[in-house]
Amino acid sequence: LDSPAYVANTPDRCYHCKLELWQRLTEIARARGVAAVCDGTNADDGSDHRPGARAGREFAIQSPLAELGYTKKDVREAAKALGIPVNMFTPMFAIARTVGWCAHWTEMISDPNMRIARPRQIYIGSDKRDYLDIANR
Repeated sequence: LDSPAYVANTPDRCYHCKLELWQRLTEIARARGVAAVCDGTNADDGSDHRPGARAGREFAIQSPLAELGYTKKDVREAAKALGIPVNMFTPMFAIARTVGWCAHWTEMISDPNMRIARPRQIYIGSDKRDYLDIANR
């Protein structure tokens, strides 16, 4: 919170956070002789408003999942195949987003005209849902 850009909490706050992240990571990568810095952007992220992606472009951050056309569903399936517990996949990545969610929520509830707040959800579940018939429970 030392940066005035963070404290201002503007709609492009993710840009400022990612700008600092990519600046630091590219410096570390360069010092260690690492050829590329990558992020986890996937093909489903292209249509979202993502100010942080602008910072990534400014530092030539590569997005191999998006470049290969991998969707969120593809990433989840790969995680399953690698033995990453599906019930832990979302929380592992959600932890890093908690600060942004809190900032977004604070922004919403501070608006006197806000009547309903609904978090935006993209994931619609797996294609197959296992269930046990009520008679067999």
